[in-house]
Amino acid sequence: MVEGKGWGYINEKGEEVVPPRFDAIGDFAANGLAWVRVNRKRGYVNATGEEIIPLRRLDGVGDFSANGLARIWTDRKQSYINATGEEVTPRFDDVGSFAAKGLAWVKVDWKYGYINEKGEEVIPPRFVKAEDFAVNGLARIKANGKYGYIDEKGEEVIPLRFDEAGNFAANGLAWIKANGKYGYIDEKGEEVIPPRFDEAEDFAADGRARVKVYTKFGYIDTGGREVIPPRFKEAENFAANGLALVDAVDGGSGYINTKGEYVIPPRFMHAGNFAANGLARVYVNHKWGYINKEGEEVIPPRFEYAGDFTNGLAEVKTKIDAHYIFINKKGEEIAMSYFDEEEDGLGPGDFFNGLVLIATDEKTFYINEKGEEIAE
Repeated sequence: MVEGKGWGYINEKGEEVVPPRFDAIGDFAANGLAWVRVNRKRGYVNATGEEIIPLRRLDGVGDFSANGLARIWTDRKQSYINATGEEVTPRFDDVGSFAAKGLAWVKVDWKYGYINEKGEEVIPPRFVKAEDFAVNGLARIKANGKYGYIDEKGEEVIPLRFDEAGNFAANGLAWIKANGKYGYIDEKGEEVIPPRFDEAEDFAADGRARVKVYTKFGYIDTGGREVIPPRFKEAENFAANGLALVDAVDGGSGYINTKGEYVIPPRFMHAGNFAANGLARVYVNHKWGYINKEGEEVIPPRFEYAGDFTNGLAEVKTKIDAHYIFINKKGEEIAMSYFDEEEDGLGPGDFFNGLVLIATDEKTFYINEKGEEIAE
């Protein structure tokens, strides 16, 4: 947001649909409503800017979820409203998101339980911690110092016996910690990969998980086999181009392939993951630049700060105290943003329907991922 102006909405052609008159805004949900804020008042508008749920004094609001409910904060309590603004649940100390099967965790007097979409208590608050239900119908909970998993009836499908536990990945495995070591269990609670690691991460979509043995990271498959033995100081998940960022034990960041072979040697002081456009940020001689998957400098290091590419653009700074500049994959300066801090809602560099808001001394306008100016 810029001085004297506010937030509004435009369509994909850049045409103003809702004039910029709000201090902050959210995305439109499936039910056609988006939250807005003016000073300390919050409410919801439709695609024409009409107030469907009038603005009133609220501490916070959330987007409407698939079940047609939205979370609101008031008087240090949280509850859910429907599309007419009616509070359909009691007020709790804290609330979670509704899962596909209709339950959400709630916090009451330091204990966690679950309610349905009518606000009715389905699982009484008796847990020290509780998480959202996963797609497999299980939720991670903690009680009596141990972690386990329950179903939608509150029954312990996997008993409370782990020191720590993670959420189930798409392959049906979750990491757990027992007796000081990490391993993996299936949805029945059976140990598929016995605890033998010093750290473990969720399985990625490519079927690999990062694990740590003593002080080094490597990768395993769903059978627990070391597909890349632990030999890195740090390691990230593999990007879409088949390369993973790793830090060498003796210093430097580089990239390996799925066989664990260095494709780009660890010659950088720091580095980032590869973005969808095939570029990764690297830190060389105290400056940031960008490379391709061959390790070639596509954008020479000249920035004091550089962010990852998103929708074809990256935020950079030529000086620490300078404003952000947006560049394209050729390193060409697209626009300068005079934003310094984000408001709640959209902020500098945030894309909205494929557009990003830019503010300069002269004007405020939108650009698309090609850097083309769409609307003022």
